[in-house]
Amino acid sequence: MAGQEHIRLGVGFYPDWFFKHYGISFGREFYFDPETRVQTRMEIDRRLNERFGDVGLGDPNPKPKPLITFGMVMLPAIFGCEIVFEDNALPWAMPLNLPEKDVMNLEVPNIPTIYPMTEIIKQIDFLKDKYGKVVGDINVTGVQNLALKIRGDQLYYDYYENPELCHHLLKICTESIIQLFKFIYKITGTGAMDVTPMCDPRLFVVPNCTVEQVSLKAYEEFILDYDNQVADACSPFGIHHCGSVD
Repeated sequence: MAGQEHIRLGVGFYPDWFFKHYGISFGREFYFDPETRVQTRMEIDRRLNERFGDVGLGDPNPKPKPLITFGMVMLPAIFGCEIVFEDNALPWAMPLNLPEKDVMNLEVPNIPTIYPMTEIIKQIDFLKDKYGKVVGDINVTGVQNLALKIRGDQLYYDYYENPELCHHLLKICTESIIQLFKFIYKITGTGAMDVTPMCDPRLFVVPNCTVEQVSLKAYEEFILDYDNQVADACSPFGIHHCGSVD
């Protein structure tokens, strides 16, 4: 019977692996200096080919890849979260722990006019001028992921004690995610590269990491409708899901 001889396999390495073995840094400069990022990505391809070229990884003679990326922290940063950059880790947003009054006063920001998105727009212009194109996208993070960065762990209590706040915050997060995705997608035509290499980059993919931390009942009551709004506005849509919730 005819069939495939090999199962297609996708492999990803976290920054700590590259830093430990090759001293390759993913610190602040990687995200804020586009030329540093281009050179770093070429070094990554060379090192992967050097070590795993026999199974098809990397490239012995990589070409410059004019990539934009910002980890999972663009929207948290826009809302005011402190962002931690380290050589051996993805950037991390510290929870803002916004009090109830401030949450209820939140409005959807005009994302292209707010730092650090303004910095990414400058990078896009630089890369287009130098390389004639730009590739990549911005990980918008998931609806509940973003809400937790803004409100903090209090959000888990709010599901039971303050549903009005939850719906207001989740609505703000949903509209912000849609706005950011549409802005970037018009430029690069991809929505998955900054989330996962394991799928078609033309999909719009959001990480849904925190959903397993709430009950299925809470998900259906509070989050499902907002995930559906994102899916309707940003088709074709996919979820990079960590956990066991069906």
